Amino acid sequence: ASASPAGAGTAAEQPHLRYIETTVGRHTLPTLVSGPADVAHPASTSTALKKAVASHQAGRLTEAEALYRQILAAVPEHPDANHLLGVIAAQRHRNAEALELLTRAIAASPTNPLCHNNLGNVLLALGRLDEAIAAFRRAVQLQPEYAEAHNNLGIALFEQGNLDQAILNYRRALAQQPRYSAAYNNLGNALYRQGHMSEANAAYAEAIRIRPDYAEAYFNLGVALQEQGRFDRARAAFTYARERRSDYVEARNFECVVTRQLCLWDGFDSCLSEVREQVRDTSHATLDPFFCLSLPLTAAEQHRCAARQVAVKLAPVFSQRNRLKFSFTRGPRQVLRIGYLSADFRQHATSCLLAEVLEKHDRRRFCIAAYSYGPDDRSPLRDRVASACDHFVDIREHSHDAAASLIYQDKVDILVDLMGYTRYARPQITALRPAPVQVNYLGYPGTCGAEWVDYIIADPNVIPRALGDCYSERVVVLPDSYQPNDRTRPIGCTPDRRACDLPESALVFCNFNQTYKITPAMFDVWMRILRTVPGSVLWLLESNRWAPDNLRREAAVRGIDADRLIFAPKLPMEAHLGRLRNADLCIDTFPYTSHTTGSDALWTGVPLVTMTGETFASRVAASLLCTLGVPELVTDSIDAYFNLAWTLARTPDKLTAIKSKIESNRRTSPLFDSDRYTRNLESAYETMWENYRLGGSDKFLSVKPWH
Repeated sequence: ASASPAGAGTAAEQPHLRYIETTVGRHTLPTLVSGPADVAHPASTSTALKKAVASHQAGRLTEAEALYRQILAAVPEHPDANHLLGVIAAQRHRNAEALELLTRAIAASPTNPLCHNNLGNVLLALGRLDEAIAAFRRAVQLQPEYAEAHNNLGIALFEQGNLDQAILNYRRALAQQPRYSAAYNNLGNALYRQGHMSEANAAYAEAIRIRPDYAEAYFNLGVALQEQGRFDRARAAFTYARERRSDYVEARNFECVVTRQLCLWDGFDSCLSEVREQVRDTSHATLDPFFCLSLPLTAAEQHRCAARQVAVKLAPVFSQRNRLKFSFTRGPRQVLRIGYLSADFRQHATSCLLAEVLEKHDRRRFCIAAYSYGPDDRSPLRDRVASACDHFVDIREHSHDAAASLIYQDKVDILVDLMGYTRYARPQITALRPAPVQVNYLGYPGTCGAEWVDYIIADPNVIPRALGDCYSERVVVLPDSYQPNDRTRPIGCTPDRRACDLPESALVFCNFNQTYKITPAMFDVWMRILRTVPGSVLWLLESNRWAPDNLRREAAVRGIDADRLIFAPKLPMEAHLGRLRNADLCIDTFPYTSHTTGSDALWTGVPLVTMTGETFASRVAASLLCTLGVPELVTDSIDAYFNLAWTLARTPDKLTAIKSKIESNRRTSPLFDSDRYTRNLESAYETMWENYRLGGSDKFLSVKPWH
């Protein structure tokens, strides 16, 4: 569900964090033991070792472990027995023991490349990336043609964020072993992260050609195809992954995601039940946190998803943090250095919302830096963002620790993460703690579940005090809406309805959110509204080429003429805002409500009827409406939502009155007052810094409104 490069008529919310699977380095088990160990020790020891290796290779780990221990009882320094007992310990996830045994083996036989490779595997499992990289480098130095060690070195470099070097080592592995399917899969992962989609597709396809049952490669290919908007093929790839590995829950989850983008809802209820079971099962693999935001889960369930992401996916970062040893002072600052961290400094909803705020920051009190690790689309919006900052730094080529070190060297006081767990996100950078105060803001409407993110910027509507425990961050409460808006956005000329394929005299309902936000339950309500408002039509965004036919079919199933659904192509923002004025009433999605699409509608004077829940994402539209001074458009149940939309549609005077109120309020409301918003945001930063200086521990910090 990616936003259009034109940034037009698209949802504000970014797609999921893609956790492409990297094939974990495999422990090396020799087929024949020979060399110094056999020469140095009696023949009986050599015979016992060969018997132990045979058991190990046959998968009889308990038997092999007992035999290795017998050898070590006779010869404690035996390098091969220490080495291979260490492999078994690692296979059984006893990594501390494995580390001790492998270290002992290397002390006895320092030139054994297999031992260095396996030491690297254990260090990688422990999250000690620097040491793992050193071990793998030593393995390939001792044996340059060692394909597996090159692949494993690539994995460690990938985890470090050093993509160029990772790719180099995957290619070296393939040069030595051309049919190395795991190396092709991993090469695809690194190319994907760099945005080289066609090359990534080719690498995954080659991995599958070599190994047709390779479930992980099918999964990764599906993610890449989904990113490219090739949803039909992505769905097929996820299905193939599940067929080849029946317990592949991640593939099932992403299959659910892509079917929602396609608006194929036959399995929606079963998917939701499976996700809820995964949330309850703490032993389960991680759920994509962004995926969870758009499902009817509780705030507590979303918090569990995010916290598990941290525990499972980001654990390797902690050893890096210890090595970097960043330290900070708590003194007062005449000028606070604010760093904004994002992949979306381009034609993207986040930059559309934030650009004017960056321009209006008070340079007497704040120094503003932007750290960009996303693509450079050479758009006017990227240029505008760069010009609005005192420093604009492109860190795409930096590894995670190099990026964190640069931010630290720049003496950033408050690092503002605009990504969370959205597409291209690099939470590893904030996990390294390069700034004393770190903030979750704007791009991700939920908790990060991480101890290194100190604050989340909110408002009284999006995070009520009663739900504070569902957020790992402390909550900084702005007096108005948490969402900034750019009041300089031009609204294009409004074409006549015929040019938009709309009937001239019909009442036009609209929703321009991405299709993954549309749930069967809300579509039921929309069709009920159309049924009770004769002649009305529903105007939707054509997010992809498959969804219109599927939604028309769903409408027909509910007894609504499919022609009453009209689909709008994506347009540049100015033109989109101009055509939006042809709508009479926006009807919102739930539980992921309108964010930028909501403020777009209100900016053009179109009313928005929303429903509010308990999660951040389900309360954003309510925040916008309350700040604009029209809280009467916020409902708290399906029935109230239907009744309000029906009443406004069937009572022209009430609809005209609410439009007039919005038109009047939008010129004076805090929602579109960028000066007021920026001053309040700056007060929030000063409040955070003062709280950090004094060691405050309050869960909620309220910002006094600027006048």
